[in-house]
Amino acid sequence: MKETRKRSAVRPWRRGLAGLVCAVMLAVGLFPVTASADTDNLPNGWWPYWEDYADAVASGNKDQILKTGDALVDFYSDYPMSVEIADHLCRVYFERLESEYFEEAGDYDAAIDNTLKLREVCQYLTDNGSDYKDIVIRCDAHLDVMEPMSEVYAVSYTQQSPYDSDAVAASGSYYGSIFQGDLVTTGNYSVAAVYVELETETAEKFDYIIDPLDTGDGIIQINLNFLYQGDTARKVPTGAYDDSLRTTLNYLNGLRTPVIMRVGAEMDIWETWTVTPEEYIAAFRYIADMTRQLAPNVELVWSPNYTCRWNETIDMYYPGDQYVDWVGLSLYFNYDSTTSTAWDWLEYSHLQRFADPVENARRVVEFAKEHGKPVAATEGGAIKNGTQGESYAARQAAKMYSTLTMVFPEVKSIVYFDRLQDGNDYRMAGSVLSAVESAVSGNPSLIKPGQDTAGTYIPLSQFNEQTDGQMVLGAYARTYYNFNVNASYYLDGVNVANPTSAPNQYVLNTAALSTGSHTLRVDFNDGHGWTDSREYRLVKAADGTVTVREGAQAFSDTVSHWGRSFITTASDAGLMAGVGDGKFDPDGSLNVSQVLVLAANAHARAAGAAVPAGSGGYWYQGFYDYCADNGIIDAGQLPAAQCERPATRMEMISILDRALPDSQLSPRVDIPEGYIPDVSADDPDHDLVYRWYRAGIIAGGSDHSFNGDTGITRAEVAVILCQLNGLA
Repeated sequence: MKETRKRSAVRPWRRGLAGLVCAVMLAVGLFPVTASADTDNLPNGWWPYWEDYADAVASGNKDQILKTGDALVDFYSDYPMSVEIADHLCRVYFERLESEYFEEAGDYDAAIDNTLKLREVCQYLTDNGSDYKDIVIRCDAHLDVMEPMSEVYAVSYTQQSPYDSDAVAASGSYYGSIFQGDLVTTGNYSVAAVYVELETETAEKFDYIIDPLDTGDGIIQINLNFLYQGDTARKVPTGAYDDSLRTTLNYLNGLRTPVIMRVGAEMDIWETWTVTPEEYIAAFRYIADMTRQLAPNVELVWSPNYTCRWNETIDMYYPGDQYVDWVGLSLYFNYDSTTSTAWDWLEYSHLQRFADPVENARRVVEFAKEHGKPVAATEGGAIKNGTQGESYAARQAAKMYSTLTMVFPEVKSIVYFDRLQDGNDYRMAGSVLSAVESAVSGNPSLIKPGQDTAGTYIPLSQFNEQTDGQMVLGAYARTYYNFNVNASYYLDGVNVANPTSAPNQYVLNTAALSTGSHTLRVDFNDGHGWTDSREYRLVKAADGTVTVREGAQAFSDTVSHWGRSFITTASDAGLMAGVGDGKFDPDGSLNVSQVLVLAANAHARAAGAAVPAGSGGYWYQGFYDYCADNGIIDAGQLPAAQCERPATRMEMISILDRALPDSQLSPRVDIPEGYIPDVSADDPDHDLVYRWYRAGIIAGGSDHSFNGDTGITRAEVAVILCQLNGLA
């Protein structure tokens, strides 16, 4: 199926992190209808439909299951909803979800629709006395991963951090490791993490580790663990650990390196001493208040696991924006088994789909984005000696370091659990180390040793900056069945790259691009029936600036027009817009009002300013006022009411000449005196017209005549704007 993307639409079922759950939930047999079912309240004639459907399910014939299910649903559509009807509909929709009929066919729209209907009837049943909350949660989880996504990214070097944080780098992301006891990791990192057990230790105890790292560069992460989990959390507000907290905070306050402190991590999966959300929140807030007072240099990290206990969601444990500086998560990806177990009934614990470093992080990142917080992967990794072996660990670790900060630039710090723990070997050595080093080297968004900043990945459609001869591109797509969709790149119709693994990187040689407009297309195919293409227009200016627009297409009325390439280039560069309905009106006249818009925008762009919005008056009032205020026009000679008439060629260059910087009109062409037959030496506009000819912006008619009293078409203006901006 060809995926239809609606970029501005937001699915109504999107609820951020509300569905983060974790527990074994066993599917209850839903067939057949038992004698105890209350069938008296069902409408007359229901039984034949149900019998046909039950027989189809018993036979396992997919086509018959779908056909008879549709017939049953259609029959009930003529009657008002009831508990009995909802029960039957639930069974039909659940069978389709559990058997993944639509998902296997790559028909994700149908799969989404089915899941929405299942959620609706289960919520109805819950609201009417039954407990179907578990299936509602499962539906939310299923919907959260169902809609395919694809994006193409470019590394930008002009981005600045949007976060009010001293620990977040201006651009790029830190990466590092656990530094602890005998397991101090060798090598240079920009973030180092240390574990401190609140009940028995203080940060000061680890001064021998922290002091050498306190260079003022990067960040230091303190993992303030609750050794006794819920028991500790309940005691924190009583002051039981005040002495330990004061010692730790006073010590951290003396450091010159920014510190982030993770408080009682993974509270949502504590098992030995569980905690209620209210108890944990009270403990976090207590520590936050003390930290703000004693160690204002310390930023607080609230760090759940990426899944929760059954029937809980991570937002239940959130202490509040005023207490949290960072959102963290434990990012482990130990298995990629396809074995069917009880765990794969629940979407968030499916071993194949969620043993993935990017997908595991996604829901926590979405939650953090909703709250405007940077994200820290506070620990994580894959077991080298697990059932999948070291090659799996190397592959997944490489994906984390190569792709996570591309898809989620909100992740500003990554810490790897580089140690042997209870026989589980997470150590970054051997092929895992080699894979990570290669991934780090190729990821320009990671802050390397000796640096304090790096690039930041942004959607390619937002790219607009000067390049140094190359653009680093990456492409990522995921569907329900494939979190490693490959991409193919086409530049001006020619296949230029076919990377075979995330982040599907391609380095575009912008130095070799000619000035002007180019097309870039990226194709995705998940191997399960889903395909997608992202198309872009790249416009390169003479100064090396590359501007990108997504989905740029030629206007329907310029397909065979002589000025098509200029019109496309000017439109893609944001210099001119169409007139609506996919048309440009290339032979239409340019009005004086439109000249004022061009002049105001050009002047403001050169001045690094913006044109203020007009207050009342004409649609172009703001542009008119800007031009008058900046001496581009004389309001006394050109009243605003007279600007909706066609402009002459002379009026256009007279207005633009006063708006443009001298550098755009410097001489480039040798035009001798007398070259322009209708502009004499004593013509008052002689110097103006010759300046534009000698700048190579206009050339006149076949005999070089200027024809200043005639009008000018929109296509001719597109040519002039391309010339002025070095795009022709």
